[in-house]
Amino acid sequence: MSGIFAIVHRDGKRVDSKILRQMAEPLQYLGPDCQDIWFSNNLGLVHTLFRTTNESVNEHQPCTLDGNVYISADVRIDGRAELVKQLQDLGCPATEDVPDVNLILYAYQVWDTACLQYLLGDFAFILWDEPQQRLFCARDRFGMRRLYYSESTDSLIFSNSLDCLLQYPNVSDRLNQQAIGDFLILGGHNWIDKAATCFADIRKLPPAHYLIFQDQQITLQSYWQFPTTTPLLKYRHQNDYISHFKTVFIQAVQDRMRCDNLVISMSGGLDSTTIAATVSQIAKNQTNQTKIQALTGVYDRLFQDEERYYSGLVAQKLDIPIHYFCCDNYLLLKPFQPLVEPAEFYVPAMNIDMGRMSANLGRVVLNGNSGDNLLFMSPLKNSPEDMQPLSLLKQTITLWQHFSRFPSLGTGLIAKLKGKVKSNYHQPSYPYPCWLNTEFERRFDLKERWNSFWSWEPSNLHPRHPEIQKFLLSPDWSGNLEYYSNIDFNPPEHRDPFLDLRLVEFILSLPLLPWLYQKYLLRLAMKDQLPAAVCQRPKTPLGMIHQVLLQKSADEWVDHWQTSPQVLEYVNRHKIPSIARGASEPSHSYVHLRPLILNLWFQGR
Repeated sequence: MSGIFAIVHRDGKRVDSKILRQMAEPLQYLGPDCQDIWFSNNLGLVHTLFRTTNESVNEHQPCTLDGNVYISADVRIDGRAELVKQLQDLGCPATEDVPDVNLILYAYQVWDTACLQYLLGDFAFILWDEPQQRLFCARDRFGMRRLYYSESTDSLIFSNSLDCLLQYPNVSDRLNQQAIGDFLILGGHNWIDKAATCFADIRKLPPAHYLIFQDQQITLQSYWQFPTTTPLLKYRHQNDYISHFKTVFIQAVQDRMRCDNLVISMSGGLDSTTIAATVSQIAKNQTNQTKIQALTGVYDRLFQDEERYYSGLVAQKLDIPIHYFCCDNYLLLKPFQPLVEPAEFYVPAMNIDMGRMSANLGRVVLNGNSGDNLLFMSPLKNSPEDMQPLSLLKQTITLWQHFSRFPSLGTGLIAKLKGKVKSNYHQPSYPYPCWLNTEFERRFDLKERWNSFWSWEPSNLHPRHPEIQKFLLSPDWSGNLEYYSNIDFNPPEHRDPFLDLRLVEFILSLPLLPWLYQKYLLRLAMKDQLPAAVCQRPKTPLGMIHQVLLQKSADEWVDHWQTSPQVLEYVNRHKIPSIARGASEPSHSYVHLRPLILNLWFQGR
């Protein structure tokens, strides 16, 4: 990802170029290829470039096409050929060989701020329209790229790096107490408020939103809503569904392969191996072949982990080099790495080392992190639209033929057939903390926020796939390395084909059965491209790494840590239960680790 920064003085004061160059320094680790600034009167832009696409060879930012509109962007555009054709049909001179940032400028010339409806992919950008004296910023639909901002009486500043904004002279590191409370009860502060950061002076532009600053007014607006009216796709033959999926998925992967060197973050599961098989298929037809490598994190001792075996089968069948990263030798929270915001990273040193290894292999990493969320099997009782008893019976027979068993009771099949709708859909999956400071808890209504989180659902539910909708909108999909401070390498750019809007819309058009039961869709689509053992492999969760590490005698320190004074404002230290050596249940112990993580964060600030 490239680094971006912008400042606009609301009082009309001229921007100091020296300040802009100072703000480029904390962004250089994001953009080692080129750093530049542009400024005019009260507006300044900074960009540090990280070239990750074939077209970016000729890219230079801040960028302009006409000397009137300037942009600094961290961007990868999908569906480029379709977008270029739309632009050309309207008389625009766009061509398929221009960098992605140019396509945003062309789209803005044609559609103004409505250009966001035509842009697919991962992006965060800051655009200055000089004739209209308008600042226009936006972030992609699923929030794969970040964009922060801070406002004061005399200026607005923006960046995709929280560290960068914190180094600006007029931005304080005063804490957002509500966000700290949300971290303690939920393990993250963005589950409830997508715009929150842990700093009171800094906000995050939510996914699928744009911000306009014009005539001293700030407008924050959503430009996209999760599609809830996707019609049910009805093909007569099963192969038609498979063919449609492959067409869409190949396009999603191909759009993310525009680079010379590609790393696939590949476990032995279906999601990432489906990506690997598709990449391999596309590469065979390329004129200039992309170099492909796989990277697999493995445990040889801590877990009964079969990822080395299954990923090896895939690498051998696809004939791609595979590198293994051993995760066994890391300790719980030691050594602790400085974080910009507190996060539930139990082996932060492992995240850094694996990120460094990825970066050494290539600048672009494909992962399937959202595959489970997109291909999730919703309880049938929550999805009544196309699930009539006769249809259910037909689909369960299909599943019997493939899996030699019927869907389990947990899917709600029996309840559906009996017409019962009782559900535990909103039951918490872990307990409410018992150690919160009572005054802090009361002041920020943490118990009420906890209850509202577990009862939350989108206001307009998808009729067939409500849980896919909830699970795609809830997480923060941007990379884990963005939480770390002072990284001593250039982090690779992560891309997830399962978060392609075209693929999401296709999946939402499918009936639940048989396609989303135990990833039936992937198993059938990949049966000739992946080893049979991988296609038939059941879902095998690895387990809770924190609980395994807590069993180690060396980790008894987790019950005897020295409390920083700042933590006492949030936590009653004496009420935190013991967790070392399995003293607490797994679903309890990671809740009780949060005060320690917050304590370490304070110590590292």
